[in-house]
Amino acid sequence: MKRIIILIILLPLLLSCIGIGRQQVKVVEMSTAYNQSGINKSYHIDSKKRKVISYIAPVESFENLLQTTPIGKIDKIIRDNPGYEFIFYCDRLSGPGDTLKMKELLKRYGCRFTVYMDFNDEFYNANKPLFTGLAQRWNKISYICDEKNRILDVATIGTKMSVFDQVFRKYR
Repeated sequence: MKRIIILIILLPLLLSCIGIGRQQVKVVEMSTAYNQSGINKSYHIDSKKRKVISYIAPVESFENLLQTTPIGKIDKIIRDNPGYEFIFYCDRLSGPGDTLKMKELLKRYGCRFTVYMDFNDEFYNANKPLFTGLAQRWNKISYICDEKNRILDVATIGTKMSVFDQVFRKYR
């Protein structure tokens, strides 16, 4: 009887894990791509590459991520993996002041990557099914995807406590 109860409890969890690989992230290109110098008009996503798509919201969560990540770690991961496109989205923004704050954060932590400032929550709205069932929106998550944006695995890029390095190693 105990085994049946445990199976009933664990079965939905196991099925949800199996379904991760079948889900696809919808990539949203925007005109609001920022790097440490300001707006990055030349930034475009390479649709032929495998991708690491990170959703981090709001700006304060991005700041927390950078504070808990060794300086240069994310840029090193990007540089060491040219076969991947690394895409960052930040939403739940309160206004234009957040773009200045993001620019300052990227500069302060020496980040050379670009971040989409998603003022209209386009990424979240396009990918709501990925967030279904969560008590609240995740504030930091990275999807490791194939070239067709199908999710291979999930982890959070950066931070000292992240298992991203170990998880990502399986897909390089």
